[in-house]
Amino acid sequence: MARRVPAGRENARVRLADAASPGKQGFDGVACFSLLHEAPDPKKHQIVNALLEAVRPGGKVVFVDYHRLVPWHPLRPVMAAVIRWLEPFADGLVSRLITDFAAHPQDFH
Repeated sequence: MARRVPAGRENARVRLADAASPGKQGFDGVACFSLLHEAPDPKKHQIVNALLEAVRPGGKVVFVDYHRLVPWHPLRPVMAAVIRWLEPFADGLVSRLITDFAAHPQDFH
C-alpha cells in the first residue's frame, strides 16, 4: 500500500479511502490490486462501481486480482483447493469476470 508519493512524482497524490466509497474527486487513475478476492460478491459490486464512477472521463481504473486457473496447469487441482480453503471470497472472481460486477460495463473498456 502506498503511503507517500514516490520521489520524483510530485504531481501525484496518495489517498487512503474505503474502495467502496472513494469519493467523487474525479481521479485520473485508480489501481485496485488484489482487493476484490477479499470481499464478498455484494461488496465486489460496490467496489467496482464506486471505482469506475470515481475516475474522470479518459481516466483509467486497473483491476488486478485472481482469475480462473488455466485447465492445463499441473497444480490446478491443488491451487483450486488452496484458494477455496484460504480465500473463500475468491470464487466470485474465479467463476466470473470483473466486468460482471459493473453496473454499466458497456461504458468502459
